[in-house]
Amino acid sequence: LYQHAITTRQLISYPQALLEATSAVASNTNTNMLMRSYLITRIKTMTRPGAKIAKQIRYDTVFEKAGAEPKERKDKARLVKTIKKYLDAFVKEGLIAGWSENEERGASHEKVGVTITTKRAR
Repeated sequence: LYQHAITTRQLISYPQALLEATSAVASNTNTNMLMRSYLITRIKTMTRPGAKIAKQIRYDTVFEKAGAEPKERKDKARLVKTIKKYLDAFVKEGLIAGWSENEERGASHEKVGVTITTKRAR
């Protein structure tokens, strides 16, 4: 299985320093670790040469992948704040060039996601 994952490029690696740097950003709860893992995987996938994946990431998708179901507005705001902290750490560590919050708004007039600015391939 491991060899198959490598051959089909389903395995993504990232430096230990990235995990250590992002561990300092937010507590290592199960939800936070799953959100961080999903964000890194998604970003690494979109930065592959020839990748045809959207540069937008919706907050609801991150919550779903992490198994988080924020019921109250304050819980959702806390999770969004954590996502933003991770993205800032990714910029600082050089994983991405930057990010911006999308202007699209959901039913409750909250912004629904972010757009990632990837580094140019050399």
